Amino acid sequence: MKKRLSLILLLLFVPVLLADSAIWFSGTFDQAKTAAAASGRLLLIDFFSDG
Repeated sequence: MKKRLSLILLLLFVPVLLADSAIWFSGTFDQAKTAAAASGRLLLIDFFSDG
């Protein structure tokens, strides 16, 4: 039972460990779109409102 649980946990966490870390970009929206298109990556826009 412990071996099976260990295997399941390992299979769940390996993709997380192998994933690329986030790259934070400081610049304008147009610069971010251009950089994302040039590198072939998706663009994630995160914004926050406190009210």
